[in-house]
Amino acid sequence: MAIRIVLLLAFGAAGVNMRGMESKGIVSKLSFERQLLVCNAYAADRPIKVEKNSKMDLTTSKPLAYKECRNLGANVLNSGDRLGFHFVGDDDLSGGMFKVGDELPMQDTMMLLVVERTKGASHQMKFQSFAFPSSGKGAHVAVIDTFHGLHDAAALTVVDHKNKDEKKDTKKGRHENLNFNRVYELESGTYDVSNADGKPHTVKLENGQDYVFIQTGDEVGFPTELSVFPKESGANSLVASLAVLIALARLF
Repeated sequence: MAIRIVLLLAFGAAGVNMRGMESKGIVSKLSFERQLLVCNAYAADRPIKVEKNSKMDLTTSKPLAYKECRNLGANVLNSGDRLGFHFVGDDDLSGGMFKVGDELPMQDTMMLLVVERTKGASHQMKFQSFAFPSSGKGAHVAVIDTFHGLHDAAALTVVDHKNKDEKKDTKKGRHENLNFNRVYELESGTYDVSNADGKPHTVKLENGQDYVFIQTGDEVGFPTELSVFPKESGANSLVASLAVLIALARLF
């Protein structure tokens, strides 16, 4: 798989460096469609409610379950907004707050926000934020690690998937190790993806689509798992796949 590095944008409190992104044409686009995708990777039995500025329930009375990713809509965020994350039915877990940066990406994009638990004994939340590129020839895949344990995997392993007939061919297919907390642009196709648990997941990617791979768990009450959004209808599959590396701009 060929690898190419491209700068991505984050949308957190640190803000975004927008230099070099001005329109070079005569007409500039003044409004953009920015989708908000939130993933709950906090290992807990209780779901999470997401509120905007302590007023609007973005999860619309259906809290996010552990390992769930959900598109909360287009243009729901403005610069400086605060997102409150609250556990439903558990006063012992305090939740957390995420502040949107002063400058949002100046492009149509899917903005990804991942909520997870800080490492150690603390129950505090922390966040990772990414903005998918709006263009490209392949599929865009965010590869995120939120696992807390002694046996962390350094990367995901991705190889070309082979059906029963193709497995008879001794010719080796493409093989890549994908570092975590990056966004990749990948060729469309079907791949076998595996993490620390060693169990391969057959995943399929399509050009122009956005996907998320999240390694979750804490090695105590929640085992190491690889979750993918969106889920592929059908058997054991979770949607995704890869080919061109994109180095991201992280929130923290």
